[in-house]
Amino acid sequence: MPERLARYGLEKNPFYHQLNPLENALDVQRFAPVASFGQVLGDINAAIADAIEMEEGVFFLITGGSGSGRTAVANYALARYRDARQVAAKDFIVIAPAANNSPGHVLRQALNNLSVLLQKRGLNVPKDLIKALRNESTGTFSSDVLVSALGNLALEVADALKKNNPTSAFGVFIKGIPDASIFTAAHGSFQMAETIVVMTGTDTIQPAGDAAKCRHALMSVATAEAPTVLEQRWKDFAPVTEPPMPFTSGAVQKAFKGPNPIEKILVLFGQILDSRINNSPKGDPWPVAKDLDLDDEFVTRQADSLSRDWRGL
Repeated sequence: MPERLARYGLEKNPFYHQLNPLENALDVQRFAPVASFGQVLGDINAAIADAIEMEEGVFFLITGGSGSGRTAVANYALARYRDARQVAAKDFIVIAPAANNSPGHVLRQALNNLSVLLQKRGLNVPKDLIKALRNESTGTFSSDVLVSALGNLALEVADALKKNNPTSAFGVFIKGIPDASIFTAAHGSFQMAETIVVMTGTDTIQPAGDAAKCRHALMSVATAEAPTVLEQRWKDFAPVTEPPMPFTSGAVQKAFKGPNPIEKILVLFGQILDSRINNSPKGDPWPVAKDLDLDDEFVTRQADSLSRDWRGL
């Protein structure tokens, strides 16, 4: 496949690339400039700046439908926080407990994960604090007592890391919470600690009180924005001396009459590109080779066929 993609000047199919800014710094700039991302990413950056200035925790609940980019945006928030705090990548601890249990159980799991990772990374944290984390993670408490206990420990850990390991910090990332209770509990626990808490969930999750301000909803991509998504991704991976794109804006709008999840647009167009190069494995490079043109009729026909079988990833 790579040698076939080379006819387009590509090393990989750009439409299959999954953004993860926490692992790849280049991905921070690879979010398509569409309405959904523009608003949410701007709000995230502003909230992080305010939290760092106030020396307190920052919280994000990223909601949206399947394929809306929730995980990518969550990792964006974690990466931007890490970089804004000038934390070394190797010293940024992200604890990721599973969300398939009660808030108390999830918070205990977070405590245990934090104690393990602190020791594993060899960071300078008092041993009695590590012991306290383990003790609290196995105890039996009411929800209110647990939130208070975890909050005190989270504050102690954050302070110890800042004092003894200036280039280190920790964050919490919980994917797919079933309801608002876990987010509300974590919001109460980590509020005073200099850390970041990010969770993802569906649009049905609506936290109450102060936690409601932390919810950021991702939308599907409108028909008019679909070409922007694909053009941005092509430019991100095309060679510096870029040939013209082998598809038109009009073809994309006909193929992806919205609204559509951004994942659907990218993955299906990746499959359309695969189909074209599989049928034209050898020959001159694009744009000399006209057999590589993703013409309007081909794109529309392929998209219609693939959409009927789309179930998401």
